[in-house]
Amino acid sequence: MRIIFTDHARARIRKRRMSLTGVEKTIENPDRKKTLSDGQTKFVKFLDNRLYQVIAVYKSDQKAWIVISAWIRGEEDQPDLIWRLITAPFKLLAKLWRWLWHLLFH
Repeated sequence: MRIIFTDHARARIRKRRMSLTGVEKTIENPDRKKTLSDGQTKFVKFLDNRLYQVIAVYKSDQKAWIVISAWIRGEEDQPDLIWRLITAPFKLLAKLWRWLWHLLFH
């Protein structure tokens, strides 16, 4: 079975710390599969204690599944490293402020 990943899907898979192999296994041997109204297919598989969810569409002219997006049910997207670095000093100041407030007024 041929599986092609869109740029969007690759970016989401990388950001969500998923494996391409896990996404491929989800399509090849899903626990559940549902055809959506727009012709796309949703594949669901429990792998490595994570619930993989994949949206793909079959292109018969290419004889391939085109992966549009993928995510892990119940997990939030991780913020980008640059965003974590920018916000870290503010989070530290907030923690120090709460600690100081608690120390002085409780």
